[in-house]
Amino acid sequence: FVEQGEIEYYLVNNRNSEGFLVPEMKKVDFFIIIHQYVDDEDLNFILTRLNKLADIQVAAQINPAKLKSKDP
Repeated sequence: FVEQGEIEYYLVNNRNSEGFLVPEMKKVDFFIIIHQYVDDEDLNFILTRLNKLADIQVAAQINPAKLKSKDP
């Protein structure tokens, strides 16, 4: 249960038995989807902290509207 106004985070696997969720990003293992507004300062903080983790090679913002495989 999520309270109204709380930020929701979802970790989504890019790969499954049928292929890729986002085929043009085959080198990406996971996406973090953030539901709720996050300002630039908070987003930069999140990305900076993720990029400091040894198991994460790169954390970056992706604009879903620019993906070729997005739903129309």
